[in-house]
Amino acid sequence: MRWRLSEKSEYPGDGVHSSEEAARRMEEKPRVMRGWRTGKIQKMEEEMRKTRMKGLVGTKAIRCYQCSSDTDPDKEDLCGAYTKFDKERNVPIECNSEESHMPGTFCVKYTEQSPRGFIWDGRWRQVIRRCGSISSTGVTGVCNWGVHENGIYWQECFCSEDACNAASNLMSLTTLFLTACCAIVTLSCFK
Repeated sequence: MRWRLSEKSEYPGDGVHSSEEAARRMEEKPRVMRGWRTGKIQKMEEEMRKTRMKGLVGTKAIRCYQCSSDTDPDKEDLCGAYTKFDKERNVPIECNSEESHMPGTFCVKYTEQSPRGFIWDGRWRQVIRRCGSISSTGVTGVCNWGVHENGIYWQECFCSEDACNAASNLMSLTTLFLTACCAIVTLSCFK
């Protein structure tokens, strides 16, 4: 395809060129882009090959419990929302396997609980245990908590050891509170 330009055409920064020169340069541009794209695709394919080779060498993935209380059969608490989590009924699953619901590099336990009087039986509660690949804090071994606008309390705990998301509370708020109180009392006594 030939571009129709005026007899004299100006390229920014190049000075004045004839319309033939301008048309030739405009036709060359797609070839440069095609070469750039091809190089980028080749790099991506090479990275994918390297990743597959790492998998063949035998890198070991973390194993986490994966369940959700909202998928439990009626009147069963397999994920430990209301009763202690049963490690005998659940098996930790390798996070990078096909069995895994979500791939990841660490384990997550997410809990939601309604305020008192939310439902006639006292409190509604939901627990999700799964693999995770991105945490909002970027730190594992910690628990974050908060309250949604509708009053539902939430807590998310991250850990990086096999089957570590089985604990009822990876670091309970009571333990954290008592540790902080002891530290404050100890520091105030030595002043």
